[in-house]
Amino acid sequence: MTEQSVEFKGMVAGDGDCMCFEVDETTYRRIVGDDQWEMELALFEEEGRAPYWRLYVNDLLNFLGCGEHGQDVGLILTRTE
Repeated sequence: MTEQSVEFKGMVAGDGDCMCFEVDETTYRRIVGDDQWEMELALFEEEGRAPYWRLYVNDLLNFLGCGEHGQDVGLILTRTE
């Protein structure tokens, strides 16, 4: 089994339904990819809002290639000051 990892710093947040991490734009774009980033940016511009970048658990799992149901994964979270 090949181990893959992703590292980023973000703030724990939520959107009213799901827990997520607020991250900087560069981190968001690296993890979700250019297509998703462009769609989000266009939405912010259309709505006239300042962009904010939220990563959800499924974004991280998809980035690591392990978003299938029933697949074993491990998660390590570290608190930073």
